[in-house]
Amino acid sequence: MYKYKKNKSHLPKTSLVFSTDFDDTLVEKVGLFTERLNLFSALSKVSNLYIVTAREQLIFEDERLVSDNIFKFCDCYKIDIAGVYYNVKDKVNVLKDVIKTQCHFEDDVKTILRCVEENIPVMCPGEILNKKYVDEWCNVIDTLNETRFYRNRILEQKQHIAEYVTEKVLGGDV
Repeated sequence: MYKYKKNKSHLPKTSLVFSTDFDDTLVEKVGLFTERLNLFSALSKVSNLYIVTAREQLIFEDERLVSDNIFKFCDCYKIDIAGVYYNVKDKVNVLKDVIKTQCHFEDDVKTILRCVEENIPVMCPGEILNKKYVDEWCNVIDTLNETRFYRNRILEQKQHIAEYVTEKVLGGDV
């Protein structure tokens, strides 16, 4: 695990701490929910917002990626991050013991469930429950050559969850 921290001394020491995953939570690759960036921008102005990601590098030299540089992305959308923890193998440990987040935003179901088990408040983007969206997301990450960053388990997990919710909960009506 590696970290980058920024000085946000203008905030009171009692400020809230929030955290978010980067890919597919902060960065929504299909382009349907870009307004959520305004939420993260506002949140970052009044709290310490950390990015906690399994991403192995902060910067990729590949312009095809939606977000090849975490810092440029955050600057572009006026998201004033307090720090980045990257190449994180155990997010729950970082969230609970290192940054002590009050709420984490996450799209990976395994991490979401572990957060719940450890009493870490967690929010997930609702689009991961929609089959049409997940199918489009798979197409986008394939086109961008990003599938190499996802283990097959994660792709299948997202597809199965979206199919289940779409078919069983909504009766196929989406």
